[in-house]
Amino acid sequence: MNDGSLLARIIAAADPAAVPEDFLDPRLADLPGLDNLPGLKQGGDILARAIIEGQPVAVFGDYDADGVTATALMVSFVQACGGTVFHHLPNRLTEGYGVDREAVTRMAGRTGSSAVLVTVDCGTSSDEALVLAKKLGFTTVVTDHHRAERRPDGADCVINPNLGKAAPGFEVLAGAGVAFFLAAATRAALREQVFFQNQKEPDLRPLLDLVALGTIADMAPLTGINRILARAGIDRMNQAPRPGLAALMQAAGLVCGHVGGREVSFVIAPRINAAGRLGEAETALELLLEKDPARIGSLCQRLEQLNRERRELTDKALDLIEKTTETQKVTSETITIFKAEKIHLGVVGLVAARLMRELDRPVLVFSLEEGGAVGSGRAP
Repeated sequence: MNDGSLLARIIAAADPAAVPEDFLDPRLADLPGLDNLPGLKQGGDILARAIIEGQPVAVFGDYDADGVTATALMVSFVQACGGTVFHHLPNRLTEGYGVDREAVTRMAGRTGSSAVLVTVDCGTSSDEALVLAKKLGFTTVVTDHHRAERRPDGADCVINPNLGKAAPGFEVLAGAGVAFFLAAATRAALREQVFFQNQKEPDLRPLLDLVALGTIADMAPLTGINRILARAGIDRMNQAPRPGLAALMQAAGLVCGHVGGREVSFVIAPRINAAGRLGEAETALELLLEKDPARIGSLCQRLEQLNRERRELTDKALDLIEKTTETQKVTSETITIFKAEKIHLGVVGLVAARLMRELDRPVLVFSLEEGGAVGSGRAP
């Protein structure tokens, strides 16, 4: 587990009593109140009103495992409340990161006017797309966790624990964690409106496997709130995993009941990420939402194939960098820069990570394209 400096202090502690009890036995009952995260109550009220009034909800996610799980979480929650929900995951290779203007326009065509647009794991830096969304009639709720100094233009509500001065305790959350708290706040708002008198109230615990997967995949620190959510989510994976996740675990050779943070990080998450890296994030999302066994089997096979392709593309790129004259290498006292042609954009970051570990120094890797280059960097 990624436990950071807290774990280091625990290991160094001579007195076992110095180990915090909540570190060894994290419990959902110890999660902080919903009032402690700025924007959360407002976002919950907006989403609850949309569900009560029958307004469509459009969820805009990201293509990595955190974004995919956060999207699956919000889609599942709105559906469980009886709401109408649409979603969009960007294609990494053609749309890139963040909320895309053309995608917003297409979503407006699907939802009509007076819809709510909820971003998950993105949106804080998407001013232009959010302004467009407002013009198209969306009420915009941004949920994100990436650091930023100001609110994005066009956002009616922003829930980002790392916007400006970090929200104490919440700053460790990944996108899936922020989405989970929005679901909790929305359920609380619906309770206040006595919405569940004639509608079954959704249980949030089945969503925890998604939160754990997104949090661990995003390498968020497993301390505080994240430790509670990850522990509960891994328990869920081992006791009652969703059908698609159970099938993926089986296909990867994992045994239900014996899955921990390491298995999530090195076996499950790479398969979800592989889909997004190769432009098929929707495949991973569909697997997490699907209930039909035949369809689940087909989706699992596709994810296994994409994961093999991801490994092959990474190995091919590393071989290209090592052996061909097409590669150019620049080394300074502080960083090494590689650039080469024909590196698949989806694995540039993976190649940088591998080289960083080999060299034990910051590395930038650029794939040369017509008229420019696209790169990614990693540092110890």
